[in-house]
Amino acid sequence: MELITDLQAIRKEIGLRLEESSLYPKLNLDAYKDVTPILIKKGPKDYALLVKEVETGNFTRGGAAEPVIKKRKVKTIYYSSYFTWDRVARKRAVFPPDEPAALTKAFKVKTLRVHPDMALERFRRLGRAFDIAFASPPASREKTWVYRLNKKEVEAAFLKKRVGVNRWALRAVERDLEMSPGDRATVKKFLSLPPFKSFEVLDRLMGTSGVRGVLASSPINLQEMTGIPNDRLGGGLLGLYVRGKVYLLSPRPIRNSRLAKAEGIYATLKEATQNLAGNEPLGVEEKNLDIGRALTLGLNGLKNASNLFRAWREVRSGQDLGAYIMGALGTKMAMEGALAMAEKKLQAREPVYEKDVEKKFYRLLKEYERKARTPLQLEPYFMVLHAGVRTPYPSLPGFFRLSPKMKTLKLDAGILLKDRGLILACSDLARSLAMDKRGKDLYALLEKAMLEGAIPGGRQGHAGEEVYWAGMRPLLREEKNLRGWKLLPSAGFLKKHYDRDIGHTFGKQESTTLFFKKGEREQTLRQGMVSAIEYQWPYRGYALGIEDMFVVGPRYGINITR
Repeated sequence: MELITDLQAIRKEIGLRLEESSLYPKLNLDAYKDVTPILIKKGPKDYALLVKEVETGNFTRGGAAEPVIKKRKVKTIYYSSYFTWDRVARKRAVFPPDEPAALTKAFKVKTLRVHPDMALERFRRLGRAFDIAFASPPASREKTWVYRLNKKEVEAAFLKKRVGVNRWALRAVERDLEMSPGDRATVKKFLSLPPFKSFEVLDRLMGTSGVRGVLASSPINLQEMTGIPNDRLGGGLLGLYVRGKVYLLSPRPIRNSRLAKAEGIYATLKEATQNLAGNEPLGVEEKNLDIGRALTLGLNGLKNASNLFRAWREVRSGQDLGAYIMGALGTKMAMEGALAMAEKKLQAREPVYEKDVEKKFYRLLKEYERKARTPLQLEPYFMVLHAGVRTPYPSLPGFFRLSPKMKTLKLDAGILLKDRGLILACSDLARSLAMDKRGKDLYALLEKAMLEGAIPGGRQGHAGEEVYWAGMRPLLREEKNLRGWKLLPSAGFLKKHYDRDIGHTFGKQESTTLFFKKGEREQTLRQGMVSAIEYQWPYRGYALGIEDMFVVGPRYGINITR
């Protein structure tokens, strides 16, 4: 049985463009190889897809991937359960927790055939349950060109627009955000702080984790290490930071003005890394680095560093607070305008589809970029947009026709803020239309809990669990009303069953190391870090979501969205 994870290879096999019809390949900029659905090839024209349950709405009726799934008769196998109140109400069994457990349950096989492009961590998970063989052999010898980069030039690449961005943000804080004078002063203070020396931050994190060198492989971390947009260099690159020096490793010569001459050319990737880093353990992005190159480097000499790279970006998020403010305001304007358009069409009984709302969002985003004269480019990142009656799961916009009977329409989306191709920040917000009184009452309650409980709880020194309970306490006080509105199962209890996060920090992407959830006490918030609070409520045809962004303050979190 063959497992295929490369997006182009999946497209060639069954004609499905997963990057356009599923959420996680877009959402996880640094770990898409570890979470993208797996195509299982059992024989000629005999396929199944292994998918996280969170993606269900994209693979069922009305979903973006459903036409291909139906046409090619591809069986869908789910793993990694997603929280919905319907599961609690129906006492449904959870799905297997990971890919090996799902495959073991669905098939009686001992050996899997995989390809060298599979992410290292995914390969390890499968290897603990199955014998692994390669469908195509990993390349053992690959000539490697090594280029040395200047650390100060790398750091400076991210700061070219910072003064202009912060000047724009200062005007926005005065004009567009409803803050107290004290909060306004705090945000202005954050905007006036000097930027981080990013490699000093990386040195501290490496010291704590016990690695002397780190290897970047994902596009987002390659740009952080080199200061060069990944799409300007091509694929197959690695960034190496060791002994205070920065290198770019390439399987081919690179024509770039900053990389005029290779510092060395080596017969293999392993020879290059050993020459530069010695034989000490090397931190790698286990959620992104492919098993082919990991084997070349030698598995025993590799240490997990995906979370180290994420922390590197999260800790420094305050450096780009101005860009995050820009992203929050642009996203909010486009999001609320797109939903207002849908509501107006529904009131006029004119036809309107999920895809129409998506188009309106991006049209309004570009309009905001032009009218507000943003110093950065506002570009698409991800979008969840679906009617509650179609699916309770986070789903990409489909061709579903909206109607007052849909109960809710949720729009949860983010954009990327770029300077000449470099990602400086992102956004993540959610708004919903509720079509009846019960839905509107619940939406108002969630909004109040976010504004008066959760965001104020996002202060310096608080752990993720403390923010979670700050946001849950207002809902716990209203549990009786929720049950009376029949928006909570009779067997469901908030304190026991609401087992999902209510937000996260940012690190130029939505996926991070610090989530606001039960039991999260390993990390604490720091002043200036940018975060988001989000509530999701999927139950009985309702799929409500609301989310604002905030900056961590000394005494409480400060909303930067409204």
